[in-house]
Amino acid sequence: MKYKLLHLIFIPYLIFSQELPEKEHYTYFDEIINLQNTDLSNGVFHKEKYRTINGNHHYYKVNKFFLGKVHYNNDVFSNTLIKYDLNNDNIIIKISNSSYLIFILKKSLVKKFTIDNDIFINIADYGYSQILIDKKPIKLYKKNLINSYEKLNKKFSYTKFVNKSKYFINYNSEYFYVLKKKNLIKKIPQQKKIISEFYLLNKKLAKNNSDLFFTKLINLLNNNVNNAK
Repeated sequence: MKYKLLHLIFIPYLIFSQELPEKEHYTYFDEIINLQNTDLSNGVFHKEKYRTINGNHHYYKVNKFFLGKVHYNNDVFSNTLIKYDLNNDNIIIKISNSSYLIFILKKSLVKKFTIDNDIFINIADYGYSQILIDKKPIKLYKKNLINSYEKLNKKFSYTKFVNKSKYFINYNSEYFYVLKKKNLIKKIPQQKKIISEFYLLNKKLAKNNSDLFFTKLINLLNNNVNNAK
């Protein structure tokens, strides 16, 4: 697998892109960089469609591009400017330092990506999922979700986004969400005692830091399995 530096600059496009209608906008870009011959040929242009206030947004962590890496269409693009749109579960790429060359990658061609040192993989039926524990027998993932609410103030309407993540695991080649304690016990009954005790002793942690709570729990279960061998 080869690594590529995604750093393309197209001055003629930058000069005229503001003058072009949306449909022609895409066609012109396609003509300039000959997208049909590149690994990014299936991307579509991104345009922000939500009005928000007070710095609220629908992106992973912050509303800015991170320097990351994306595995796309059997290639790896390093030093890539990436944003993760949680509301639509899309990866947004920015070419060079342009304010105009911003587009959405086709999800079916994205295998994995790294953003702010966090690794995500594309899992069927789950979409882009953050890897928290990547070792057997129990692998832990986080699905970064977001809820949207339409609001109205005295002057205009806007959208408010609220983060609401879920956790799921891969055990015995099966993926399932860890919604409640009984849900996890049902899937891993042989570790019922450990699971029940952990939930009982870590109620505060579960409320204040879900990532750490589930990471510690799954590590505990994995260690118990490995020590029993």
